[in-house]
Amino acid sequence: MPAINDLSLLNDSSLQGYWQLNNSGTDDSDNSNTLTLQNSAAYATAAAKFGSHGLSLERDSVQHATAAHDSSLVHATTMSWSAWVYFESTTGQQNVMSKWDNNGRSYRFFLQNNDVALALTEDKTQNGTDQVVQVTEFSTNTWYHVGGTYNAGTFKAYVNGAFVGQGTGADTTCDTTTTTTSFAIGADTPDTSAANGFDGYIDDCAFFNRVLTDAEMRLIYGSKGAKFFN
Repeated sequence: MPAINDLSLLNDSSLQGYWQLNNSGTDDSDNSNTLTLQNSAAYATAAAKFGSHGLSLERDSVQHATAAHDSSLVHATTMSWSAWVYFESTTGQQNVMSKWDNNGRSYRFFLQNNDVALALTEDKTQNGTDQVVQVTEFSTNTWYHVGGTYNAGTFKAYVNGAFVGQGTGADTTCDTTTTTTSFAIGADTPDTSAANGFDGYIDDCAFFNRVLTDAEMRLIYGSKGAKFFN
């Protein structure tokens, strides 16, 4: 199966953040959205899907990583998310990537029991509408590739490269005026009191300001042992 570099996504101008999480929070896109670990989150060899390390997170401690607000990490009408995840527990809502706190809400891409979901709002003071896609229940101690795309009100969900369904919500644009809200991996709200933390490992996360195609999601999953976007 072709590797992801066949798509040359590393050189795609729509790639706004790419974190290999290989013992650092370096952003390998052109935007330098460097992550900072929060609540004793750690890079660990056991957490690696690729390379030597990945991001190890404990839900009880709401461990996560954040990047300072940047306009590159939110877009009004088209966005895509891609990540590898490994659950130690599948209970409750577990955030993968978000730009969402009490000071301003844009989006949160999350997993919940057997669902892949997106919450998004066009008004940063409101909660917006969850767009939930039900999938085969996730299992613990297993790596999954999860992806999502948003296009003017429609959310499409992917698991292990396969399109698994779509949902629609009332908000057809995403609020881009949240000038203080940080970006987070592994929790709903990017601060030390963050909620809905992820329980397990996250590796190779990417954010795009366009809609990835079904074929591109399949190729990201199919790259497996190859590093993403290299």
